[in-house]
Amino acid sequence: DGYVKAFYYTDDETLEQLESPVLVKNNHKQSVTFKDSVDLPSSEQLRDWEGDESYMDVELEFRDELHGPNYLLGYPSFHSLAYDPTPGPEWISLLTLRSEDELHWCWHDGDKLMIFIEKEKLLRCDFSNLKSDAG
Repeated sequence: DGYVKAFYYTDDETLEQLESPVLVKNNHKQSVTFKDSVDLPSSEQLRDWEGDESYMDVELEFRDELHGPNYLLGYPSFHSLAYDPTPGPEWISLLTLRSEDELHWCWHDGDKLMIFIEKEKLLRCDFSNLKSDAG
């Protein structure tokens, strides 16, 4: 809790870019572009799998091709975790970001950062209580 903060602005025309604080050495900039897409739950999210796990790499590649490695909403991507990181039934995945070497983003040994929000708060554009997990 408190690892991620988000702000909602209704008027993005007045936003200005600020310089990084002196203590932050990394001054890289990166824009993340999202596109309309479809997402599918992984087999881990549908059922307990007790068979051959060799299909998992193909499945992960397919899901990444559907929406790219960084995406809004959709299903959480938790291929390296032994659990579903969604905090509870009233929560949904808000944002998923992959590790990016050039930005010095490294989530859980090179995996993905997943940010969650309560459904009702998202409907109200209230980003005051976000939760995160990586894997």
